[in-house]
Amino acid sequence: MRALVDTGASDVILDGEVAAKLKLPVRSKSRLGGEGGPEIGHGQIDALTAGNATISGIPVDVFPHQVLEQMTGGVGAAPQAVLGARVLELFQVNFDLPNNKLVLVNPVAKCKSALAANRTGSGAPFYLHETHFLYVLAAMNGAEGLFLVNTGMQGVAVTATTKAFARAGIGAPPLRRNEAALVDVAEFTVGDAFKALGLRGAYGYFEQNESSDQFRIDGMLGLDFVGRGRLTIDYPERKLYFAAPPAEAAAPAAAAAPAKGK
Repeated sequence: MRALVDTGASDVILDGEVAAKLKLPVRSKSRLGGEGGPEIGHGQIDALTAGNATISGIPVDVFPHQVLEQMTGGVGAAPQAVLGARVLELFQVNFDLPNNKLVLVNPVAKCKSALAANRTGSGAPFYLHETHFLYVLAAMNGAEGLFLVNTGMQGVAVTATTKAFARAGIGAPPLRRNEAALVDVAEFTVGDAFKALGLRGAYGYFEQNESSDQFRIDGMLGLDFVGRGRLTIDYPERKLYFAAPPAEAAAPAAAAAPAKGK
């Protein structure tokens, strides 16, 4: 089945139609986002396989089909499943965009050379906070901030709070009917590991200044941030590694509204 690999999601999510075909037992139900939200189910699948990686006994959430459609923001076909951080964090996760490959490396002794091969450059430390959120310290036009890495956000490279944009010298764009509110980000750096020029940012989509326990948040990086390069999320070492020539990384992302992973 077609799955969205989403560091912004915590769990494995299944489309309700797929769950029905699998005859998945739903053990309990709840409301997404609290009272008034869509009803979701909770169960467990025997095994999940991606390539030659198999994980057994995976808890899953069952979402209505319409909710999964909304998660893509109209970019591409709706996924039938979502692979969230609680599965991804078992591996070193490599997004090889030029070759359209997802490579999962098991952090065990016999895979030591494969793990090392993807640890190119200095790497940038990241922080796992709350249930699964992945944050990295970065600078937008020289203004430092903490950014959530969300591979489920498609269509733009970065979004930020209005305060974070202001610190970077970026004001509100002129509003045009039926068009996304996009701004130009001249320079974006993640430590010494990565520098991108000429990115497109979404303005007005992200206004969460802090987490539930006052952990500072300035913005969010989407899948388009790595451009045509390769991103390694090294969960075992808690580091991000980028493999992309600066000229390629500077290519502007498609001008489309972002989709936020749940």
